[in-house]
Amino acid sequence: VRNADYVCYGAMCGGIAYAAAIWSSPVARLLNDGKTLELRRLAIAPDAPRNTASRMLSVMRRLVGREMPHIERLVSYQDTEVHTGGIYRASGWHASRVAKGQEWGRPSRPRDAVQSAAPKIRWETPAKRK
Repeated sequence: VRNADYVCYGAMCGGIAYAAAIWSSPVARLLNDGKTLELRRLAIAPDAPRNTASRMLSVMRRLVGREMPHIERLVSYQDTEVHTGGIYRASGWHASRVAKGQEWGRPSRPRDAVQSAAPKIRWETPAKRK
């Protein structure tokens, strides 16, 4: 099973949905250890209350820690061309790695063009705070 673990969350305020998130087993083979969960998508409405993204990251960390006790680490990637990483810093995550942007296709394994070839920063946090 490709995604042994996955979960989706939504955030509401005053009866209005402002955000949605999708978590799954990591795409990177070396991170897919059964103890790590990757934030694959996070969508926040433009009229969402201030700090919705960082608050949602903090709440989701607590929920994953409680609902998925085998998960020890959360990871997410920031596209440096589009985002500053402020939501991760505000939520107590740390930047663990910077990967240069690149195309993933190879002559022996062609793939669709990437959405962005900008450098990516991998952010991490423990699923449970000590």
